[in-house]
Amino acid sequence: MADAFFAYEWAAKKFEIDATTISLEDLANTTHELYRIFPQFYAGYMPKGRFSVSDRKHISALETAIWHTERTVLAPVLYNSLNKVGDYAMRGPRKEAERRLHETAQSQQGFFTTKQAIRAGFAEKTHSYHVNAGNWIREHRGIYRLADFPTAERPDLMLWYLWSKNRQEIPEGIYSHDTALSLHELSDLMPSKLHMTVPKEFRRTTEIPKILTLHRVHLDTSEVQEMHGVRVTRPLRTIVDLLRPGHVDRRQLKQAVDEAIRRGLIGIREIDRMPNDNVQTSLRELAGQRA
Repeated sequence: MADAFFAYEWAAKKFEIDATTISLEDLANTTHELYRIFPQFYAGYMPKGRFSVSDRKHISALETAIWHTERTVLAPVLYNSLNKVGDYAMRGPRKEAERRLHETAQSQQGFFTTKQAIRAGFAEKTHSYHVNAGNWIREHRGIYRLADFPTAERPDLMLWYLWSKNRQEIPEGIYSHDTALSLHELSDLMPSKLHMTVPKEFRRTTEIPKILTLHRVHLDTSEVQEMHGVRVTRPLRTIVDLLRPGHVDRRQLKQAVDEAIRRGLIGIREIDRMPNDNVQTSLRELAGQRA
């Protein structure tokens, strides 16, 4: 706690607060004054002209001290005090940052990426604070979810969809194969892994999550649709993908084709327009076996 007291003592002097003793009240008052005079601090940025380099280093130390005291012996009282002060200070930049972040997360089932949080106005160094404060939930490296956002029926779909983003922040993954068949409700089976089709040049510097099975092939836009806020291969493409490797039981595929035709998801003419190859032949046989 020595570093925490030192940082608070510096802030007390800087903002002309009586700091003859570093008590709980002093800590709360110092934090309150910091919010009042410098609300941008908790919005995640520091104007260079406002404080000297030395002051800015102390402010960083103060940020650490606040985080530490919130979660140790002072937590029950100081945390409530900080929350009240936060409501006061959020009329400024942080309020606007939260509005932008919520707007982004709303279209992604409560999820957002590190880059999206930064664009909304939250500096990267503040992200751990929001996780520890319970505002955000860290779902995966570089991917968070708003803690107070209602949990979607299939949150895993959005999580790994965002994981597939490229450097331009465009998701490259498209749910396919067994996963797409399940999403179209053309199978009673629940695959243990999520199957995702990505471009051939798709690369990741870290290990591919074990929950994912990646298929590398380029898909035409006509073969893809949106479901649950993510991209999924259309029913015909899904069944074609499953026919090629031959790892799905033929009876299950017949059931899927029957159901897709019955619901109008696949038309006989669509099958007729396909290239005349073994896949088309297999599809015709499955469609012709309909009861």
